[in-house]
Amino acid sequence: AAICWGWDRDGQVSNGPVGERYQSLSAGARHTCGLRESDGTVVCWGTEQNGVTTAPAGRFIALEAGYWHNCALRPDKTAKC
Repeated sequence: AAICWGWDRDGQVSNGPVGERYQSLSAGARHTCGLRESDGTVVCWGTEQNGVTTAPAGRFIALEAGYWHNCALRPDKTAKC
């Protein structure tokens, strides 16, 4: 389960899905994303600006969030940003 703390003006700390397990988490300026342990999909929460909380469909093996962007690595080693 994810445990987040700190500045939470936009729900980037408190609005994450309850009961999920993650391989990894990464936080941007006003959003947080998690790589789900169960199926390798990405879920994001916080401020929806410029599409940062709209995760692409599919399975991923790695995830990084930037200030106002995210990138994830697919199993075939191609990147989606």
